[in-house]
Amino acid sequence: MAAHTKARDRSRAFPSDTVSFSTRLRAEYRVILVIGAIPFVLLIPALLHLITENPAIVRSMLAKNVIPGPSPGTAHIDPNIGFTTQALGHLDATDILRGVLPWWNPYSGAGLPLAAELQNASFLPFTLLLALHGGLGIELEHALAQATAGIGTYLLLRSLGLSRSASFVGGILFTLNGTFAWFGDDPSLTLTFIPWVLLSVEVAIQQTRQHQRRSWQLLALATALILLAGFPETVYVAMLLAGVYTLLRLSYLAPRDRLGALGKIALGLSAGAMASAIALGPFLEALPREYLGVNAGGALSKAHLPLQGVSQGLLTPYIAGPIFGFRAILPSWTISMWSNVGGFVSIALILVALYGLVTRFDRLSIGLALLVAVLVGRTYGVAPFSTLSNLVPESGRVAVFRYANPSWELALIILATRGLDALITNRTRHRLGILVAAVAAVLAAWLLYAQRTTLQALLDTPQTHAWTLWSLIGAGVVTIAILGALAIRQRHGAILGSILVVNALVLYCIPIAANPRAGTVDHGLLAFVHKHLGDYRVYSLAVFQPNYSAYYHIASVDYNYLPIPSDTAAWINKNLEPGFRQGAEIFNGANLPTATAQPWVATLDLALKSYEAMGVREVIVPNGTNPFQENVDFPPAAGQSTPTQPSLRINAHTTLRATIPMLKESTAALTSVTVITVPHSRARGTMVARICSGHDCASATATLKAGVFDAVLGSPLAHRMAQPVTVRLDWPSLSHPIAVLAGAQAPEGYPMVLDGRSVASTDVVLGVGLSTTNQAQLVYHDNTAAIYQLHRADPIFSVAGAGCTVVAYGLSWARYSCAHTSTLTYRETSFPGWSARLGTEPLTITTADGLFQQVSVPAGTHTVHFQYQPPHAATFETISVVALLAIVVSWFGVNIRRTRARANLPGQSNILW
Repeated sequence: MAAHTKARDRSRAFPSDTVSFSTRLRAEYRVILVIGAIPFVLLIPALLHLITENPAIVRSMLAKNVIPGPSPGTAHIDPNIGFTTQALGHLDATDILRGVLPWWNPYSGAGLPLAAELQNASFLPFTLLLALHGGLGIELEHALAQATAGIGTYLLLRSLGLSRSASFVGGILFTLNGTFAWFGDDPSLTLTFIPWVLLSVEVAIQQTRQHQRRSWQLLALATALILLAGFPETVYVAMLLAGVYTLLRLSYLAPRDRLGALGKIALGLSAGAMASAIALGPFLEALPREYLGVNAGGALSKAHLPLQGVSQGLLTPYIAGPIFGFRAILPSWTISMWSNVGGFVSIALILVALYGLVTRFDRLSIGLALLVAVLVGRTYGVAPFSTLSNLVPESGRVAVFRYANPSWELALIILATRGLDALITNRTRHRLGILVAAVAAVLAAWLLYAQRTTLQALLDTPQTHAWTLWSLIGAGVVTIAILGALAIRQRHGAILGSILVVNALVLYCIPIAANPRAGTVDHGLLAFVHKHLGDYRVYSLAVFQPNYSAYYHIASVDYNYLPIPSDTAAWINKNLEPGFRQGAEIFNGANLPTATAQPWVATLDLALKSYEAMGVREVIVPNGTNPFQENVDFPPAAGQSTPTQPSLRINAHTTLRATIPMLKESTAALTSVTVITVPHSRARGTMVARICSGHDCASATATLKAGVFDAVLGSPLAHRMAQPVTVRLDWPSLSHPIAVLAGAQAPEGYPMVLDGRSVASTDVVLGVGLSTTNQAQLVYHDNTAAIYQLHRADPIFSVAGAGCTVVAYGLSWARYSCAHTSTLTYRETSFPGWSARLGTEPLTITTADGLFQQVSVPAGTHTVHFQYQPPHAATFETISVVALLAIVVSWFGVNIRRTRARANLPGQSNILW
């Protein structure tokens, strides 16, 4: 018994300050290696290509041959794992590796700030992994972030004097926390360094107690990294947690030591902020000129998750199925949860945290519990807590309901780990702790019972029945197991710790099964655009998702950005899509006005000159879609305008002929022929369409897709009103007979013949694509997308005046030739920090058309270079370098002095540093 007690005591104590740092590290390295290895072990299915975790397969909309994963839904809640983290992070990494600081993104919108956008973590060292193509880079980045977070949590718990086994469980719990499980974008990068900030505060306080002068360096590095990780809202709440933690821990110091500890903490925070100035400075400098969306005012102060979502966010996260697994049939509160939640915890963690609060009922536990109550109450709109949290300055600009999760998850893990440690060390209030946990379990059961109507609806739905049932059973089993493990109190908490770890592991792994088994990106489309685009831009209509243009280095007007320059937001809203739905932070061709049945046709027709003025030459659309045509049904329905019921039966080798006597437009171009059928799950086949206007004819072939034959002509067929239009449709191959949909009653005069037999004009509806102007030409199509090329697009560089020419060399410099003084227009967003030079001579930039850049140039042949760098970038870079050097030199200097004096410093240390 004595030997066992001695071993247990050794597991609780940190190594002496009289031994070397390497000896200290060896005392913990095995546990650190295990925690750090867990995220990388979880990558094995992806590394073995059993699944693909490449966000581009799911988010870019350029994927083909996608094989869904074993689970429905998606692996991550936030699509910004693709749009921001992968796409913009890849541009950051490739810029840095070729020796260029990533100040500007020329591939989104009309060009946008990059590092100053902050959310893509341009200068965080982890971001360099995103230079790797495919999913490997983001998989490694996410695993490294998890490992770093878990190790930091373990060291934090050890610095609080908790046993190695309890701290080990706490480190694993934060490694597998609900935000890491559901998010893969920058909020999960920011949470990586929250435990390190708290650890740094703990180090400063403990070394102050030991009267050591310097202990601010670790806090400086942690602060710099959390700021460089780049998600301001998560950082805001994390620093709120750090502030509360600091005040709580300072209360344990003697009054004479508190001022010294505060000085060290203030020095660490200041040095960290200075080290991150290279990112933070340009962000703050650009902020007054940028659109901030809902973050601009205090609207978020009243925003919260639906109260019904407590069961999903705090008790059993998959009670309504996997992430967005059954969006079409779920109740609105569930969709609201999936769209806005920031992570989850389970009933297991809450019960053990409450046990920890009671058994370690001190200032630290009480303070952390109150903070959790306030943040969770604000998250779910509980009035007293929402009112209290809104007293914190600037909290109305923060989506607390989404970005506070990592902070209160960590606070719960600290409470739970303290409870596990109390169980191991036979602390007092054990029975009271079990009683409180049991009461909480009863309250959780009552909460689920209060939602019995909602739960019954989920149980009655075939798709969600198994998920809801097993979630309830699982929550019940885990609750009983937790209470039982607390009661039996055997093996020094091993049973309780194992339950917590297994529960966290299962909940973490469920979304992994939603990753596709396989899929590839449509590189044929990308290669065509790279070859033919030149110094122009593309506009993608719900195909090429925003910011992936930056990943593939293709200039596109689409973007998904926040913050974004106010001038860009205003110009696009005014000239391209007035009043579009999703706000100025998103422009992707999918958020179009819905007043018309064919919004792309109406929008492009009204704003075509503005698109061309922005440099758009290629428009990418889903295959079979023509945004420059109006789909006209023939014969026209007198009442209903859409096909309603099956009529004609079509077999292989059937021929249908139709005559359309006239069109309402005096001049038009015929572009396609569409026939809608009753969808048949096994039907396969082709249709050959021949359409004639007078004696001019064109043909096209279409395969059956989702019940539709859509034959698109290679080039539009000119048509005049005086000429009749005839259509011949042949089905040379059909695996099964199909039924063609018919329309409502129509007027006479639209004769149709099926295999030599006259049929009523209402028996079939033909969709004929009609383009009223020769605006664009189809230049590419495959199974994924089609590309239309505009005829009058303005290049990114242009020179005014007859006889002037310009040749672009990339997206930032060009060579022009002009016989007279002229004006060169650079269709890139005008923003503070741009400079232009002709040779070595600087040029004055003015703003053209409210958005673009313009310079006056002399006659002759010259090269003009444009360059972007934030106005005070050099100053911010210098501050960062000097601060980082000071931190590193000071850290090594302290360690050298400690090594020399170690033999003369007897005693024990409670810290690792």
